[in-house]
Amino acid sequence: MAHGNTAHGHLSHATTERSAGEHMTAMDYAAHEATYSTFLGMVKWSVIGLVILMALMGFFLT
Repeated sequence: MAHGNTAHGHLSHATTERSAGEHMTAMDYAAHEATYSTFLGMVKWSVIGLVILMALMGFFLT
């Protein structure tokens, strides 16, 4: 079993605390920016889709 894992395969509290503050590298920041960019894209297209859905519902259901 890997270091820091409990018998059930979950990370222990000490491992998560140590990992959260120790390893902030340029590679981690690039991954963060990519993830945030993907999140913003998904939010943008979800809002656009919902606006179109509401417009179509307003047109066809009234």
